[in-house]
Parts: sequence; structure tokens; C-alpha cells
Amino acid sequence: MIDCIKIIFSLLVPVLIGYTLLAIMAKDSKIRPLERSALSFIAGSGIFSLSMLMLGILGIPLDVKNITMPWSIVLLSFFAYALKNKLKVFDLHGIAGSIFSLLKMSWYETVLVILISSRIVYSFFGTLIKPVWGCDSFVTWSMRAKIFFYESGLSTSKAKGYLLGSGHTDYPINIPLLETWIAKTIGRWDDVAIKIIFPLLFLSFIIIFYSSLRKFLPRFQSLAGTYLLTALPLFTFHSTMEYADMPVSVYFVSGFLFFLRYMKDKDSGDFLIFCVLSALAGWTKNEGLMFVMVNLSLLLIYLFMNNVNIKEKMNRSSVYIISSLIFILPWYVFRAVMGVPTYGDQVPQLAKAVEYSARIPVIINSLFNRDFLYGHWGISWFVFFVVLMLSIKNIKRSQDLYPLLAIFFCFTAFFLVYYLTNSYVFLIDGTAVNRNTLTYMPLVVFYISVNLPRGADEKSNRR
Repeated sequence: MIDCIKIIFSLLVPVLIGYTLLAIMAKDSKIRPLERSALSFIAGSGIFSLSMLMLGILGIPLDVKNITMPWSIVLLSFFAYALKNKLKVFDLHGIAGSIFSLLKMSWYETVLVILISSRIVYSFFGTLIKPVWGCDSFVTWSMRAKIFFYESGLSTSKAKGYLLGSGHTDYPINIPLLETWIAKTIGRWDDVAIKIIFPLLFLSFIIIFYSSLRKFLPRFQSLAGTYLLTALPLFTFHSTMEYADMPVSVYFVSGFLFFLRYMKDKDSGDFLIFCVLSALAGWTKNEGLMFVMVNLSLLLIYLFMNNVNIKEKMNRSSVYIISSLIFILPWYVFRAVMGVPTYGDQVPQLAKAVEYSARIPVIINSLFNRDFLYGHWGISWFVFFVVLMLSIKNIKRSQDLYPLLAIFFCFTAFFLVYYLTNSYVFLIDGTAVNRNTLTYMPLVVFYISVNLPRGADEKSNRR
């Protein structure tokens, strides 16, 4: 019982941090309470772990008191300010509206909610019945968290045989630091408890995915699209194990969804959320830098394809770039200063482009087989191309064009990684392709969902 209370406390801290951030930068955004809570956990967890990195860089021991003290001052100051200025911190009216909306669901919508809930229950159950398992889970992620836990800081001692853990030591340490925090709160290392962040990220992302669909679709179609996401076997499976591919997907795709919402409603709060979540993808895994560039490319396309004045173009692009640097640069500067070994398997070898051209048919064949035949995606890719052919007339809609561009950019980026780097070996042995596809697969489901046939409940397009 005591451990449960400690775990709840460990999760509540990043949620409050995220909630405070949203109250400041998106106070006027039309974000419902449940989604605000989900978004608070996703954003707050990344910001919280970054603060732990800064403490570690300063040589301050990573214990509960040192980690929470700065945030306690920040949170107390915010709530004092909110009380003094009578800011609406908790939207009780919105909570009542959400409950009332649930009571008005039809029986077939209720069935979809039950099906989605069953996948969420599976995620929590599958996570919390077993300790850390899987090669990368143990060597790259939990090993580092365990070392940080016992060292009470960032272990940078080469004499002890480790430099920031083991495995890919150049990977960002967002996930290991969050696990370290949970273990520190409990007071002991627990291979099961530290994994709670994964099903919570999964749950939070489902809420954001559904809420984003509701910006474009009636309730039934939004629920159907959300169920399609949870029905992806590999995506749900990765919510039960300690790999970083699902978390980086959550940050990247959630950021992209808020970019779509910004284009639709022109809400500056949605834009700031887009910037922060995109940046956190780069703080989660090396591949996250690629997704930061994908979202930046989409932003630039939007700014230059639409009637946006030069001042706003400069402002929006600058905010995105500065946000990315704030969340990404500390780790890479620290890595360079400490001489953290960098693995060369992701470094492009442009001089060998001609020599490596023989890889191209192998890559195409592997990607086709993985996506259409045995990559645990069911018939998702087949349905995607059928829907694409049937909905090509809608290509000018932002909810169609930009997901397609994002999918194309992600696919092309991974294709070039396999083609021009030593990561080609991971395509051959089959260890990375499915996980790479996992990171942008929710975009495929989103595109399918926004082109689902609409039924008689069109009037429910707004909550």
C-alpha cells in the first residue's frame, strides 16, 4: 500500500509540472480536462527528466529532496499566483460536460469504448506482471537507470566500466531518468514499478489521438479510429515493454496532431504544445532528431504555402527552433564535453552512395514484406493505400495533406538511414525495421480515420 502511494506521488509530480506549463502557455486553448491531464503527463515527464539531467550535470545528488525542491518552489509560486489572480486552474464545468457526453453515447459507441479500454487494461496488465525483459530494454535503458539509481547521479566514471550506463551510451536519457525517479521515490530498485510510465504514455496518447480526431470527425468515427490504433498489435505490445520507440512515437505524433489543430483553429497555445512535444522526441532517442526535422519541414511548408506574413513566418519558425534547442542541446553538449562514445551505425556515408546502391532492391523488398506481410501491422498498409486512392480528391485538406507528407518524410528518412549508414545490418537481421515503422504508424491510422465514411451522427462533430 505504501509503495502504491509512493508511485502515485512519483507520477503526480510530472503531471503537476505539465499542468502548470499548460496553464501558462495554453490557458485559452480548448483542451478538455481529460486530455489536459494526459497532455500534462506526456509533456511534464519530459520536462521533469530534463531538470534531472541539469541537476546531474551540476553534480547535485539525484535524491527525492534535491529533485523535488526546485519544482516545489515553482509549483507553489504558480498556485499562489493563480489564487491571487483568480485563474481557473481546474475546469469543473468541463469535467461535468465530459461525463454528460459519456452518458449520451449510443450502444455501438459504448462497445468501441469497451474494446479500447480492454487494450488499455492489457497494456497495464502486460507491463506490471513481469520485470524488465528484452535485450535493448535491459542493456540500453534499465541498466542506465539502475546505475543512476545506485550512484545517485549521472555515472560518468570510465574506471567503473560504465559511462552513462551501457548499450548505446549516446542515446538521450529521458526514459532512464524517469525510471530512476520512480525507483528513488519508492526507495529501492524495482524492475516492475519503473515500467509504469509506458502504459501511462500509451493511455495518454490514446486520449490525445481521440481528442484530435474529434476536431475533424463525429464521435463514432473518432472512436473507431482510436480503436484501429489500439488494435495495432506491435504498438500495443510495445506499451508493455521498456523500449524507447513507443515513447518517441508518442512525443512526435502528439506534437504533429497539435500542429494540425493549430492549422485548424489558429490557437497559439496549440502551436506552443506542438513545439514542446516535438522537441521532447529529440530528448528521448537519437531518431527523435529526425522527427524534429520532419515537423520543422512540415511547419515551413505550411508557412510558405499559406498566406502568412514574413513576420509570423520568422516568429513561428524561430519559436520552434528555439524550443528544440532548449530541450535537445543540453544533452548533446554534455555528451560532447564528457566524451561519451558515439556509435557510428547512424552516421551517413555519402561517399559510398554509389557503392551502396546494391542495397536499394533489398531495402524495398524488406520494407514491402514487413509492412504488408509479416510486420505485425495486419492489413493497415493495404487499407491505407486503398483509402488513399479513394480519397485523393481530399488531398488539399490539411488533415489529409500533412499526414501524407509526414508519412512520406518519415519513410524516406528511414529509407536513407538503411541505404547510407551501417544501420543497414539491422534491416538485414530484422531487429529494427518494425520498431522504426512503429514510430510513425499512428499517422497511417490517423489518415485512414479522417477518411472513414461518416454516418448519421454527423451532428455530434462537436462535443
